[in-house]
Amino acid sequence: MPSIDDLSQLLQESDYVVLNTGTDEYVPLVVRRQSLNPLVYDPVLQGALAGPMVQVGEVPGAGQAPGYIQNLQLPLLNTVTSIAGVTNIFTLLDELELYQVFWGVAPRQMRVWLQQPGGSFVAALDQNIVPSQTYPDVGFLDGFDSPYKSPSRYSEFFSLNSILISFVLANPGPWPVNPRFYFLVNRLYVDPVTDPAIVQRLLKRTMPARYVSLGAPNVNLPWPSNNYGKIQPLGAEAGDLPPYSSSRGKPKNSAASTSVEQALISAGYLTASTGGS
Repeated sequence: MPSIDDLSQLLQESDYVVLNTGTDEYVPLVVRRQSLNPLVYDPVLQGALAGPMVQVGEVPGAGQAPGYIQNLQLPLLNTVTSIAGVTNIFTLLDELELYQVFWGVAPRQMRVWLQQPGGSFVAALDQNIVPSQTYPDVGFLDGFDSPYKSPSRYSEFFSLNSILISFVLANPGPWPVNPRFYFLVNRLYVDPVTDPAIVQRLLKRTMPARYVSLGAPNVNLPWPSNNYGKIQPLGAEAGDLPPYSSSRGKPKNSAASTSVEQALISAGYLTASTGGS
């Protein structure tokens, strides 16, 4: 199986992953099940594109696609795959499920951008410098950076239940091309971390874990609590608290947390009756 250039980035069972949903908001999780799945994808074959993409700025003819495509989702045609109902291969349905994904693209001149949530560029600079059809020269990875069947570590993204993933593609030319993707999908099932001492260390970054920013760095993503055990993100300041309360059983909706344990109770990781585990 072709692999990324840094296998240490692949999450395994019992690894910790801390998702950053916005400024100083974190969700600590632990991997309980994992499987690695290659997936090849042809957007023309699957009906996502009308045909080969012309050069950016050219007018496509019959059976061709524009040279700059926005908000592209990746469906599967049931007439091609005999799999019904897949409108986006990165839409997750199971609770407590994540995809860790790396991708490569061919031909190599193809430029690719990730949008998370769908329609919102992850690659964005201050002064509203974002990619566009007239300026496809910022924030992209292409097939030279991340070749087909040899995905780069820089192509990594995480797909979550209820947070839409879409792509933007550009063909800088000079001839029409049919883009093809190779995805390496690390399918993960996770649990919230409920041990206050471990959560404290994760928030203080004093133990091994993967720290993952979701979306653009200036955007706070809505956390899909109902699909991840009804937990809420924790503020970074919880890492400065002692792990355990001196007196347990404090009301769940108390105004201020005096320990990591109390913060976990308030955010839904623990109940007042169970305490840390």
